[in-house]
Amino acid sequence: MLMSSSNGPATAPDFTEFVRPIHREKANTHSQKFLLPAVYGGRLGSNMRRFHALFVLQDPSLKFTEERWNQKVGKECQTTEMAIEAHRSIFVDWANRDNQAYLFRFFYQLFYPEYSDEHLPSVEEFFGLFYVTDVWKAGMTKDHDADYWPAKLKAELQNVPASRVIFVGGEAWKYQKFVPKGTPSYKIRFPRRAMRAAQFIGHVAQLATEIYNREVLGLERPLKNDTDPNH
Repeated sequence: MLMSSSNGPATAPDFTEFVRPIHREKANTHSQKFLLPAVYGGRLGSNMRRFHALFVLQDPSLKFTEERWNQKVGKECQTTEMAIEAHRSIFVDWANRDNQAYLFRFFYQLFYPEYSDEHLPSVEEFFGLFYVTDVWKAGMTKDHDADYWPAKLKAELQNVPASRVIFVGGEAWKYQKFVPKGTPSYKIRFPRRAMRAAQFIGHVAQLATEIYNREVLGLERPLKNDTDPNH
């Protein structure tokens, strides 16, 4: 069963048991065992009862995942536990590159006191602060059961304890309906490599303003932002 906010701090075995049946049921997603489906989740840091943010991404890079997996990280994976750790390592490597780095470094500045350009969170520290999932599997795996992946995402959004939910991409925002009432949720465009850095930095600045207005000043976002996933 997935970790629940009603049962105190989340622990790694809870997430592992959530993933284990996915690996059994979707074992033929990719020719290389455990390469897909990629799962990330999180492991709450000590003295934390909630993740600082739950990120729902539209589609992390499949090409990047395959390259890193084949280079070293995933070659020796024999268990669900090893696969989770391998995919987390790949994700953090991706998160600290290109345009997406501007998004995650904004959150490092908020929640990782040791942050500097030379001192980024380790993989363990990253997933102690943040929980990560995505929606891309539904379109990639050609499942006959159209409800399989949305049901998994719903379970994550409704049971993982998080202070806020960040939807990265318009496709991700479609699942905002699963966020528990009272949990702030926000959206930002997906950081395509083709997007100019200055443009994406502007989107991060807008997200920062929305978080400040809502969580510090107590102001709600303009209605138009709730109806336009890509604003």
